[in-house]
Amino acid sequence: MRKEDILKQVVVQEYGEKKHQKLTESQLLLSPDLYEEVKSMYKELGGTLEKPPLRFGSWDIPTPEFILELDEENQFQ
Repeated sequence: MRKEDILKQVVVQEYGEKKHQKLTESQLLLSPDLYEEVKSMYKELGGTLEKPPLRFGSWDIPTPEFILELDEENQFQ
C-alpha cells in the first residue's frame, strides 16, 4: 500500500470524509481581504504568476473539518 493511501486511511478513519466544492475565482473575489491573503500566501510560497492559479484537481483527503492536500512531488516519492 502506498504511503499516501495509508495516510488517507488513517485520517478518514479519525475524521471521516466529506466532499467539498472547489472555490472559484468569482467566489474568492467577493471577499477582497481573502483574495489578498491567498495572493500573498501564493507569493510567499514562491508563486511567480500575477494571479494565483485556482485550477486544480480533486482534493487528496477531504474531511468535514479540514482539507489535506499532499505535495506528492516532495513527500511521497
